[in-house]
Amino acid sequence: MRLLVDTGSFYSAIDNELRQRLDLVPGIPSQSQLADGRIVDTERTLAYLRVGGREAGIPIEIADVLEPLLGVSALEALGLKVNPVTRRLEEEGGFRRPSRLR
Repeated sequence: MRLLVDTGSFYSAIDNELRQRLDLVPGIPSQSQLADGRIVDTERTLAYLRVGGREAGIPIEIADVLEPLLGVSALEALGLKVNPVTRRLEEEGGFRRPSRLR
């Protein structure tokens, strides 16, 4: 799946249709402030995300977005950062993969 990296957004976001396809559990009602200052109603839930061999559980907003967004909290959980020159994701130093629970 293709995600737009949004370093101005703390949470990752997907629309309700994608949430239903992914069969994510119902979340809690919330509100978020958009870049233009508007406050919108959202829902927050959890999702499991794998990017480039890294994986993490992340908080995700269900909102009216045009395309899925990858926010800063997901980047941090995955140990990734955006290189502002190349505009590509890079590994963040010091990231350790969690060991699998047995």
